[in-house]
Amino acid sequence: MARSGFLWVLLAFDVVASVLYKLSPTLLDPINRLSLRAHDRPAQFFAAMLAVTAVLYIPGRVHFGPYTWYEFGPFSVQHGRVLLYATYFFFGAGIGVRYLDRGLLASDGELGRRSLAWTIPALVPYCLMWVMIYVKREILGNPNPLPDWYEAIYGLFFAAFSVAIMFTILAYFLRFKQSGWSSLDAMQSAAYGMFLVHYPIVLWLHYWMFDFAIPAIAKGLIAFVLTVLLSWGATEALRKIPGASHVL
Repeated sequence: MARSGFLWVLLAFDVVASVLYKLSPTLLDPINRLSLRAHDRPAQFFAAMLAVTAVLYIPGRVHFGPYTWYEFGPFSVQHGRVLLYATYFFFGAGIGVRYLDRGLLASDGELGRRSLAWTIPALVPYCLMWVMIYVKREILGNPNPLPDWYEAIYGLFFAAFSVAIMFTILAYFLRFKQSGWSSLDAMQSAAYGMFLVHYPIVLWLHYWMFDFAIPAIAKGLIAFVLTVLLSWGATEALRKIPGASHVL
């Protein structure tokens, strides 16, 4: 059965966040205060997010395993990753709820100044995940299911890598923000809209090129370039609709 896109999960989180905001508008303030402190000490935010991610993700992975899905009609999501996705969503909402330009993602913050240093905490758990894959294949003999201790250790490395690679990517782009003008600045206002509309564009481009007798790398490059251009164009067109620019 084909898996549905991820947008419905984000929509569900949006609904939950809206209800929680109505019940308690200050619910995300602790995350926001942590973000403000992370302007100068991003490692504190990293440690807090890693701890929450590990606590919420690892038990689900151990209980459900990495390959089981919840399905309802056209909607599906991996059992073990629901709380992982929720962690990222609500940490992101907490960062952006107010003072976005003064916290973790401030253009003059410490995260962007030390962008290269964040590759180390990303590479270490990534390499350790490969060690665990070797253990699974060569020592354990690919058992199904895997032992709980294996899933817990691999889950810890996966959680660490997920948070670290996110910080690495954010730090990389903040570094360019600090350096001044970028050729991608014109695309900045359309970024969220491009994220929302790109999926069907990617899907149909791959379908269109399915029978093309060209290398896979060429197909990937064509799909990437056309997806960026068409998503950008579609977003700019949609933003012409009155009120749409508040969302897109």
